[in-house]
Amino acid sequence: MFIDVAYNFYMDSEGKDPDKYSPTLRKYHQILWSKELPTGGRFELTDTSPSKYLSYLTSEKHIDLSSDSIANSYMNSQNKEISRIVERIDQEIVESFRQLNGTIGGYLLFPSQRINGKMNINGSRGFSKVIADRFDLTLECIRLYYQEKSSPLYEVLARYKDFFQLFGDFNGYVDFFLLNDLLDSNGSIKMFLEKKNIFVKSGYPESQEDYLIYREKTMEFVYHRNLRIDKSLS
Repeated sequence: MFIDVAYNFYMDSEGKDPDKYSPTLRKYHQILWSKELPTGGRFELTDTSPSKYLSYLTSEKHIDLSSDSIANSYMNSQNKEISRIVERIDQEIVESFRQLNGTIGGYLLFPSQRINGKMNINGSRGFSKVIADRFDLTLECIRLYYQEKSSPLYEVLARYKDFFQLFGDFNGYVDFFLLNDLLDSNGSIKMFLEKKNIFVKSGYPESQEDYLIYREKTMEFVYHRNLRIDKSLS
């Protein structure tokens, strides 16, 4: 199957959430991430169960996965503060952001099953106000997790240690999912919004200016990740 990194998954999700309703997105995930793991073996993903999105099955592990958007325009956010900011931005600017976010560079897989009835990673990163569903902050939490350091998402990430062990270390995780364009030359996360004290207060953009900076940085990441994904297929 040919993968078009410019394809917008809203095209075949009937305007609904592509994570759940786009068959093309699911197939792209299956093709892209069914590959050799840095720790050995292959991350072979199956879609044979109608009740599961994708699954990784071996004699030792069974990990169900779901798609998650890692580029959020906040267009339909339930948070009142960010909704008021977005409403004051030219909607063509917001829509162009949403459209780019709808390409494969704006999506990732995370384990989907709830462990002991607790929230999974997708839910936790959206529920936490200090993360605010931002992927730069999520990736920083993952970096800290591999270093066994505390973060707002450490507890939920630790519940899925079997998943993260597959990639060996943080660099293995980043390389596998082609997230390299969110790291600088020192291996630090290039934050969408530069704040001295992350995880202290809300991660949402606090003004129209903040939002436009956040938009620019996020779109830059998605654009370059699309190029990286395309190159990986050649």
